[in-house]
Amino acid sequence: MGEDDILKINNAPYKSRTLSSTTKCEAALNHTTISSLNSNKIKQQLSMDGMDFYYLKMNPDDMFEPSTLDSHAIFGPLLGANLIERFNVYKRVNISQSTEQPKRNEIAVVDIKLGTRLNGHSGVVHGGIISLLLDTALGFAYHICLYEDKENIAVTANLKIDFRAPFREGSEAVVRVYLDRIEGRKIFFSAVLESKDGSVVYAEATSLFIKVNRSKVV
Repeated sequence: MGEDDILKINNAPYKSRTLSSTTKCEAALNHTTISSLNSNKIKQQLSMDGMDFYYLKMNPDDMFEPSTLDSHAIFGPLLGANLIERFNVYKRVNISQSTEQPKRNEIAVVDIKLGTRLNGHSGVVHGGIISLLLDTALGFAYHICLYEDKENIAVTANLKIDFRAPFREGSEAVVRVYLDRIEGRKIFFSAVLESKDGSVVYAEATSLFIKVNRSKVV
């Protein structure tokens, strides 16, 4: 693990809105395994920057079976030049133990770069592709929150997307994923697809995921 495992934008750690987790996901957000990377050094550096969290890159190989990964829409046939050129998922890790109630509980950030062969209208990324990106990002948030639940998996029961601005071909962007609430088997997430500097919102999503027993699905 090296510097690439910490999300950087414009050669600096990505500065999201400073939030602190106080939800059921808090344990997961603070649970990491860092081997060759000096976590204390990272925390000290980010704290000097006025941040109480950092982002840790997730490895899809640790979350999917090889056969599943090969056929996965994003990590399989659509990953490549002029298609989905980058889809890097970063888990938010909170440093602060603040009990202040956050306005929104950020779980993950996904760093995205798209090519020029995923369009609907000329020069504009197809809305179906945007839906795929958001749904997948939301799915990763579920894995982050409930990493200890080995018996169940989550399926998308509802996904509502509002398209706010054209997402141009060849663009880079980030998806920011938030946990809204958990009600038994129901997990409610929301997400925003936006430019890296946060000045343009391309799409916003709300979703409902349902936990189901793994044996009933796979």
